[in-house]
Amino acid sequence: MKQLQILLAVLFLTNAAFAADGKHLFILSGQSNMAGLKPEESFIPTVEKEFGKDKVIVVKDAHGGQPIRRWHKKWKSAKGEAFKGAGDLYVRLMGKVNAAIKDQKIQSVSFSWMQGERDAREKHAEVYATSLQGVLDQLAADLGRKDINFVIGRLSDFDMQNKRYPQWTAIRKIQVDFADASPRGAWVDTDDLNDGKNRRGKDISNDLHYSARGYVEFGRRLAASSISLIKGKKGTKGDKGPKGPGSAKVLFEENFEKGRDRWEATDETSWTHRKVDGNHVFGINRRSSKYNPKVRSPHHIALIKDLQVADFVLTFRVMSTKDTGGHRDCCIFFNWQDAQNFYYVHCGAKPDPHSGQIMIVKNAPRKAMTQNKNNTPWGKGTTLWHQVKLVRDTKSGKIEIFFDDMKKPHMSVVDKTFGKGRIGLGSFDDMNDFDDVKLVELK
Repeated sequence: MKQLQILLAVLFLTNAAFAADGKHLFILSGQSNMAGLKPEESFIPTVEKEFGKDKVIVVKDAHGGQPIRRWHKKWKSAKGEAFKGAGDLYVRLMGKVNAAIKDQKIQSVSFSWMQGERDAREKHAEVYATSLQGVLDQLAADLGRKDINFVIGRLSDFDMQNKRYPQWTAIRKIQVDFADASPRGAWVDTDDLNDGKNRRGKDISNDLHYSARGYVEFGRRLAASSISLIKGKKGTKGDKGPKGPGSAKVLFEENFEKGRDRWEATDETSWTHRKVDGNHVFGINRRSSKYNPKVRSPHHIALIKDLQVADFVLTFRVMSTKDTGGHRDCCIFFNWQDAQNFYYVHCGAKPDPHSGQIMIVKNAPRKAMTQNKNNTPWGKGTTLWHQVKLVRDTKSGKIEIFFDDMKKPHMSVVDKTFGKGRIGLGSFDDMNDFDDVKLVELK
């Protein structure tokens, strides 16, 4: 028995040494934004710095404008339709991988994926998660391992209104949910990578493709998240977080897929949690409200439960579901002390002293702190999603609101009346749907 124990111990140590002596395999694939990535600019230097030049194998194969069915061999549409030639790009990729790892000892495998634009355009969101899993299952089977790490490049902010690519935001959401659901998965943010000068020297803004600097940063983020996963840590987004004073910490995230229990409404009957086009949202279902504030202020308010913050960046998506004309709005509540003391941003369509301004409620009817003259671009119709960002710095007093354009503030003001308080969303007396809320504390 003792001899057997010794033998097993030797075998264990031998296998451990074998694994430790192996190389780290990094596989990069996808469509045009992966094709545009030059691994030698930042990805390879980052992983080589971490593990050593002789411990790294990097294989990239990408093809612009291609749907995920070119990688998933068993792809089927939502209607059950197969695709002739499915998986051909995966076969091409694995040809390169197998050639690169021949006679090599492999310690870890990390798969970086940047794709989804084509599927958003062709409206295949319903089967995108299944397809992603299918590609990973193919890799696991072909490489003979169940410990493959993966990093997804989330679609950028190119088409947040889903005008050209009808399921752009749906694919974005699927990518995040898919990565977050796996201990071996991570996703990286690309929203800030498609501005500046491209590789041809042309100025771009919210472009489908990334800037020259953006591609360099994209490679670094993919590498950083891969390294985190290899070390047994849940991958990060690889970015520095929102701009602001000091460091940043994510306090709260909400996509409403598991309900709306973390929200407290002033009138629960005027809010609804429902599924729209395969995606859950939290929204206001009627203009009237049972809530009658003591001072003139908004009627529809939903506050995050058990959370207060002073300095922060708040981002979310909003859709106005009823066109009420010039005062069509959504509201963002912050530094909330109580029902008679708080700030709110009124994103009204046409500004006047009571609409389209940054407001303060201080034991008196709401009062505008700005003299904004910019229209809030809700657009025509009631099916457009908009991206909103609110930045608050109590030390300087800065308040900035961004609407669709994440580079230039829609409104701004300086005020230090209220500090740490609650955060909420809603409307004065209009109807909206909300989704993808993220609150980052700035320190």
